[in-house]
Amino acid sequence: MTPRLRPRLVGSAGLRVVVVAAALAGGACASAADRYDEGLALEAEGRWRDAALRYVDALEKDDTPAGTRARLALALDSAVFHGRRDAARWQRTGDAEAAAEIFLDLDDLYARAGAVGFVPAPPAGYAQDRRDALDSAVARVMDAGRDAEARGEWSRARGSYQQVRNRYLPTADQERAAWEAEARTLAAWGRAELDAGRYRAGYERAGDALALEGPTPRGTLEEARRIQATARARGTRRVAVLPITARAVVGGMSAEATAAQLADVLELAYWREPPPLVAVADPVDVRQAVRRVQGGSPTLDTRDVARLLDALEADFGVLMEFTSLTLSERIDRTTSETARLRRGGSATYAVERGRTTFEGTVEVLIVDSRGLRVTGFTEEADGSGSFERGRYEGDPAELDLGRNEARRFDDALHRARQAEILEELVAELAEDLGRRIYEGVLARIP
Repeated sequence: MTPRLRPRLVGSAGLRVVVVAAALAGGACASAADRYDEGLALEAEGRWRDAALRYVDALEKDDTPAGTRARLALALDSAVFHGRRDAARWQRTGDAEAAAEIFLDLDDLYARAGAVGFVPAPPAGYAQDRRDALDSAVARVMDAGRDAEARGEWSRARGSYQQVRNRYLPTADQERAAWEAEARTLAAWGRAELDAGRYRAGYERAGDALALEGPTPRGTLEEARRIQATARARGTRRVAVLPITARAVVGGMSAEATAAQLADVLELAYWREPPPLVAVADPVDVRQAVRRVQGGSPTLDTRDVARLLDALEADFGVLMEFTSLTLSERIDRTTSETARLRRGGSATYAVERGRTTFEGTVEVLIVDSRGLRVTGFTEEADGSGSFERGRYEGDPAELDLGRNEARRFDDALHRARQAEILEELVAELAEDLGRRIYEGVLARIP
């Protein structure tokens, strides 16, 4: 449907779109008397709806002028009278949506008046006129949706059925019909995408039909499931993720060990549950195939990768290398403390407080079955945490320390804390890598 400007009620002058400036009527700080005076001025212009709203604003304030409710009653009656007349004119000219918008506008006006305790009874016949206008709008928009379906304008058709539910206050039967029509449209859309060889789009549109919250006919649900099954059968691509390599060693911690840790997280948390239309080769099969193809060579060239993917019947291969792993420490504060010596006397030692930071970089290359580059990217992540460490010129065992103070000199504890930070880095890398690798593969599936 073509977007419509919503009609506004402006009295005997008919309908026009009113743009209210931010500074209209003196701004938000205007007093009740100001609002009342604005309402009188708007009445004089025949702008009954806007006048009624000014009186509502006045009634929301403490110093409401006398007679405001009477003016609101007059303005509201006039807005309803002219609105019904204009809605009838729109109905006669065949614009059911414009007529419905008038009644929706009046609904807003009644609600605003009711919020300040003014709840007049609508005039005789008003409720039926309102329902007739809404029903006509529903019928017209549903027809527009069916016409769009017939032309294969799926998004436009779906928007029409959503408009019926979200805008025109449908009856239970009308709402059910709109849900069913939207499901039918999505299934037909999915089938069209599938027939055109766009498997991912077909799968997604059928999934949208299955995910609708409203009632969906069994036949439509079955069709959507058939579309997804066919899309999986025709469109699924197999991916082989090669073992992660590494070339960095820092601070006594090998990037190779971190690469293995990253591979474990990816295998357990990501490769076992790929998105629809992606199948991931068993990592054990991949490692065995790599050893067979690699032989004694430490690297794989393009031909090796092509042979490897062919052996695994994979459409794509993913190569990852941990290219850097750095450890840095920042000391923010150093203090001195005194402790007793076990042999008697006392000694002073330093306490360093700061942050430990790991930064890692992984380069990713996605190749096709010939071993040729499809796409690639670099992923970076970091992890950090605070530390509190003791420094003593002699043997810390000489110091008579409590449990908390002794922890400052526990190297095993510090290494464990570094390992925890490194795990955080690996987890962040795994999340980003898993997402981006799947996105890279999915982008190559039609």
